[in-house]
Amino acid sequence: MPLTLSAERSWELLDHLHMSYRGPWVVFFSGGKDSTTLSLVLARWSQAKPDLNLTILYIDTRIEPPPMHEGALITLEQLRARYGVGVVVRRPIPQESFWTLLLGKGYPPPHRKFRWCTDKLKLRPSLRYLKKTQAGLALVGSRLGESAGRTHRLSVSCNVQTGECGTGSLATTLSTHQMPYAAPLLHWNTEDVWDYLQTARIQERLELDHLFDLYGGGDLRFGCWTCSLVKKDRSGMALLERGHRVMAPLLAYRSWLIEEAAKTENRYLRQNGIRGRLTLAFRQKAFEQLKHVETKTGQRWLIREEETLIQRFWKDPRYGPYL
Repeated sequence: MPLTLSAERSWELLDHLHMSYRGPWVVFFSGGKDSTTLSLVLARWSQAKPDLNLTILYIDTRIEPPPMHEGALITLEQLRARYGVGVVVRRPIPQESFWTLLLGKGYPPPHRKFRWCTDKLKLRPSLRYLKKTQAGLALVGSRLGESAGRTHRLSVSCNVQTGECGTGSLATTLSTHQMPYAAPLLHWNTEDVWDYLQTARIQERLELDHLFDLYGGGDLRFGCWTCSLVKKDRSGMALLERGHRVMAPLLAYRSWLIEEAAKTENRYLRQNGIRGRLTLAFRQKAFEQLKHVETKTGQRWLIREEETLIQRFWKDPRYGPYL
């Protein structure tokens, strides 16, 4: 598979990094187009680096849209089988899962001032793995052309003289993990990404059709199907429009949960009158509604350990009304 100019530039950066960082390298993989491209670039480049310890790390939050989750697992298996790279899948521990915290302890759906999901579901599982392996370098799929907001944040952190960015070509530390990290796709645009994936699909005969189906050749941003940080789940609605019927009950539950959780009668009030955790009655109702979603989708969203913890927290006075 011939290299594009963007890929050549990335390989040059990787060659430079290889001389400086000999410890294990970890690629953060989400299953989206950018992280898939990054993983493919690293997997192919690493074929000529037998001394490199490379691992693709996928944090399975267990609340990704089913088509995205299924596609991610397909890609990971291809990376492992075709290129021999290490693949690791980690999940949040049951005590910190989305459903345990929301339905058990009564955390309200994440919002701008209380964005508990990212830390609990993604950062902590990542940190546990990185500490265990003593990784030497993390690689992320951030791109300047990913979105207007992302471009602005990355541009602000760039050093004009060196061309390196705080979250760009090479940073001194990844703030959440205190380790060096790099973004080899920093200067790729969306067209570069799709061209690379299309070439890999044809010449490497990789099964990447799911990505073209998920995005429709565009630049959507996918997150958890429960995400309450956006007003409308445009990516979820796009999946539904493309025939992924499993999204219908998920989108309906998400909308119901966000709307009902915002109501004062479904929240315990703190002593200062501010709304706090979800009431026990609402948590129990939301639990039953989720069980109905499981029936409709044919997928289990609650594992046994979570159900046990949830019912235990329901009996714990610490998660009842504020005293």
